[in-house]
Amino acid sequence: MKLCQPLTVAAMIAALVVAGCGNGSGSGNGSNSGNTVSNDNRNLSLVAFAQANSQDPWRQVFDKDIKDAADKHATEFTFEEQEARDDVTKQITEIENLTVKNPKVLLVSPVTAAAQTAIEKAHDQGAFVILLDRSIPGEKWDVYVGGDNLEIGRQAGDHMGKRLNGKGIVLMIRGIADAIPT
Repeated sequence: MKLCQPLTVAAMIAALVVAGCGNGSGSGNGSNSGNTVSNDNRNLSLVAFAQANSQDPWRQVFDKDIKDAADKHATEFTFEEQEARDDVTKQITEIENLTVKNPKVLLVSPVTAAAQTAIEKAHDQGAFVILLDRSIPGEKWDVYVGGDNLEIGRQAGDHMGKRLNGKGIVLMIRGIADAIPT
């Protein structure tokens, strides 16, 4: 069995949501009827991505994988990405601007939980919200693709405790203080 990269899974989910919901003219929940954009005289649904940052090598691969997967479905939907440079205020503005375009699917890697209100607004307006890598509290999102960071941390701590047998020094490298995985 071949395992899919989580980002490829997110793009596949986005494609399925778009395909399953038609071209935006169906009834859905009634709030997303205008979520098509014109592209070469075709009306295609919009899949939008609000990325936390694209500065580090891991995030650059993340972006490339999402874009490559979206390109494979270019006849099914239009893809647009915004990048917040780890500035939650910038990301909130970007999510609000993308929401005005009525995306059928909104992919978000939240900078922090402070983006929750903007994400919930997009969800309330009918976007199918997929959280990538970082989750937010609440229930106004549809899918989370990422790890269970609490469980990962617990397992890492257990492993270090066993390996050190109660002796030694552990150095913890901390990420961004208010980032959800941290």
